[in-house]
Amino acid sequence: MLALLYQIHYKKSIHTKTNTYSRYSLFLIQFTDMKIHRFYTKEPLSGDIFTSVDKETIHQIRTVFRMKNGSHIIVFNGNGTDYEVEITDITTKNMSGTIVKKIPTQAPSHKRALVLAVLKKDNFELVCQKATELGITDIYPIITDRTIKQQLNADRLQKIIIEAVEQSGRGDIPTLHSTQTLVEVYQHTKDSYTSYVADIGAPLPLRSHHEDTLVYIGPEGGWSDEEKLFFKEKDIVAISLGQFVLRGETAAIATATFLGQ
Repeated sequence: MLALLYQIHYKKSIHTKTNTYSRYSLFLIQFTDMKIHRFYTKEPLSGDIFTSVDKETIHQIRTVFRMKNGSHIIVFNGNGTDYEVEITDITTKNMSGTIVKKIPTQAPSHKRALVLAVLKKDNFELVCQKATELGITDIYPIITDRTIKQQLNADRLQKIIIEAVEQSGRGDIPTLHSTQTLVEVYQHTKDSYTSYVADIGAPLPLRSHHEDTLVYIGPEGGWSDEEKLFFKEKDIVAISLGQFVLRGETAAIATATFLGQ
């Protein structure tokens, strides 16, 4: 099994971009020490029988990991439970199995949201991956006065989030919200979270919170004067992430780390 995983790891390192290589190799390395592989499914999970027609998942199980009848996998759909399945039949188009065990999973005890100015493609993908691993429940991309990149591939980002959930073992699926303006996100979240804004030079450091918490992370050019005035008028407390100027993705990952403590 280790030899097979090494071969896959080697091929991916040649033919994919660096960020994809790192994500996929992490997924494989993580699972070399596990007896059972874990897969997300949109299929309903109830009763004693599991069936799937998801071609991508079936390909991964059948071709990549070379599983067959009698092999065991873990499937989950974000409902808070992992299901151990013994495969009874698998073809290129269909798979079925018997659910032999139900295992409660871990999920964040409260909501933790990042409101993040849209970054370059690879950087925003990295944030989605790491924020998922660190327990963020909601990701809000926003367009700010100094945002340069404005388009995101939501389907690709959702796939990266799912892969991170599979790898990390968490039982829920973070929500990737549609790209909005700063004012729109504020209107949608003001009554649901205790909110903060990250701003260099702010006097208060970010601390872990045991309540539903949201943090605004600005673009690499920083918040505009108008945006700073908006936060002040809305009584959103400014917090510091340290004494140095951080890249957008670094600030987001640091925030996710603090919120997850």
